[in-house]
Amino acid sequence: MIALLLFFMQFNSLFISGLQAVDDHTALLLRVVIGLIIIIMYLKSLEVENNLIIGTAILALFFLINLNATCINLIFTLWFVYLVRRKGATGVIQSVYYSTLLFSVFFALLVVKGIIYPDIVYIPETGRYRNNMGFWSANYPGFIAYSCFMTLFACKGYLSGLIHPVFRWFTNGLMAFFIIIPFLADSRTPGYAMIASLMVFIALSSNLIRYLMAFYLPLVPVVLLAMSLYLPWYYHGGELDYVLSGRLSYYYDYLSALKVNNYFFGSPLPDFALDNSYLILMTALGLGFIIPFTYMVYRSVLNNPNKYFIVLVFSLICYGFTEAVMARAETSVVILFYLLMFIKTQGTEFDKHGNALKVDDLLYRKSTAE
Repeated sequence: MIALLLFFMQFNSLFISGLQAVDDHTALLLRVVIGLIIIIMYLKSLEVENNLIIGTAILALFFLINLNATCINLIFTLWFVYLVRRKGATGVIQSVYYSTLLFSVFFALLVVKGIIYPDIVYIPETGRYRNNMGFWSANYPGFIAYSCFMTLFACKGYLSGLIHPVFRWFTNGLMAFFIIIPFLADSRTPGYAMIASLMVFIALSSNLIRYLMAFYLPLVPVVLLAMSLYLPWYYHGGELDYVLSGRLSYYYDYLSALKVNNYFFGSPLPDFALDNSYLILMTALGLGFIIPFTYMVYRSVLNNPNKYFIVLVFSLICYGFTEAVMARAETSVVILFYLLMFIKTQGTEFDKHGNALKVDDLLYRKSTAE
């Protein structure tokens, strides 16, 4: 049921955001229905966790202050995470894997159609021709390809022998196809992100690099938030801004309109694209969001030191500098990213036959056999 719900969330987002085949009123109604289903499924057990109530109250308070819809998205994300984590770590990852695999098939078929019948659009700002592939923008198939690739990569790597060989080979084929989609659409950033993730994964074969990566990873969001606040003031309109497709100018337009209280209590979303996850989260929760966010990234790595998950966390927090991905909880990679902050897989590993093992965690030198 959880896998089907996640599949429906992704499929719903595909039609609303990707294909724009649903009007705004219907889209809002569908999202409300999904939110109610999540809440009802969670409350069926008649057990409500205190942290969930506290988190919901804080997010609701910020929404009342700044009327930022991102707060509502985060509330539903929080409830979904608390619902799904009841399945246990392995059950969670299996649900995410199979729902994403099913969604990937539908998405791949749409992309194939977009390749056979291209939707070419000229972008005068950059002088580039891009293939929207039937979606609202070439950025969308690139991002969804990234989402499916990273989710399948991380889940398949963790589950190992628990997945039937036929599904493993089929997943590998989909992942290979997803890598080339951003380049076919000329939305290259997610393509580079996937390739960089594979390179990081290879580098993590070294225990020293793996240790350093996990140790310093929680500091990366702090650095990227600082860059998001600093670079727009001094580099908007320049060469770096051009390389980033004008993003620094948008960041500058947003930041220059803020008042002091907005840095503490957030602000409404601007009426233009703000392709930066850290600034989006700041609009919802103020600068203070970075403290619990950094702690949760730290906890996600501490509790899930599997190198597949480390790569996913690293990739997403870096990709978030140029895209508002962390506020798009209807995509599987973001759901898995937040789930890793609330589950613990450290004590469970599997051999190539899918048999559960108890192992010493070489990253933290702490035995999980206790």
